[in-house]
Amino acid sequence: MSMVATTLRPIIQNKIILISLSSSIEYEPWDRFNGEIGREPLTDGIDETDFIGATMKYSYLMPKNGFVGENMAFEEVKLTSYNNYFFSVDKETKNPDVPYGNAFSCLSQIAIFNLGDGQCQMICSVQAHFPNGPPFVSGQIRSAMKAGVHKASVVISEAVGSYAEVYED
Repeated sequence: MSMVATTLRPIIQNKIILISLSSSIEYEPWDRFNGEIGREPLTDGIDETDFIGATMKYSYLMPKNGFVGENMAFEEVKLTSYNNYFFSVDKETKNPDVPYGNAFSCLSQIAIFNLGDGQCQMICSVQAHFPNGPPFVSGQIRSAMKAGVHKASVVISEAVGSYAEVYED
């Protein structure tokens, strides 16, 4: 089984990742190739490069934290790279129910590299997007985003590790 298929499973199966963060999850399938993305081997005639640009939407209940109470998060994931050596997804998350929630979105990226010898490296990044300019509480918003993406990244890395052990050749 390829590193991509092994690593993509927990990311594609959003319920597995997000269940650690929330119990209230709703998601739509990938907008194309839903049954193929993360599948190993691929169906004859389907090329993995066709997956690039596929999107998935989901929502989940964010738990209360030091800044805000429980609120719904709405996320769109776009598959930006996909092969046996590297894949990445770009995500945009919106929380319209929090203070200033309509003034920003959270842009994040997850990239996973196959290092060979059964090893991979995951890099996660986050950026606050303020389409109409940052509000006066932008520092607090950025801080909360970084903390949230860090927590989710730990959950993702644990899920990837669990799947890698289960599906090890």
